[in-house]
Amino acid sequence: NVQIIGASAFADCTNLKRVDLPAGLTMIDGLAFARCESIETLVIPAGVSTLSYNVFDNSGLREIVFEGDAPQFDEHTFHAVTATAYYPEANKTWTSAVMQNYGGRIAWE
Repeated sequence: NVQIIGASAFADCTNLKRVDLPAGLTMIDGLAFARCESIETLVIPAGVSTLSYNVFDNSGLREIVFEGDAPQFDEHTFHAVTATAYYPEANKTWTSAVMQNYGGRIAWE
């Protein structure tokens, strides 16, 4: 029944390698996964509508899979992250205006 992952919930969990986000999740708040150096892949469930500030700041994230509509991003959601982000091809909410770097180096596929 988790709908929100709170600010700094997993920050500095350097050994965190895997997180299975629940289907009912709607928001990931600021710095939630900041400096989680061991997490490399994350699947963002379809219901997530907000990724707040510095959510993945300086994390080990290398691959992000979005399952639904484009969420609202903060300008620094991916601060200091270099990753490939995958989104549903036929979903029209994923526009060039949405697919930005948000403080990191994101390759959108």
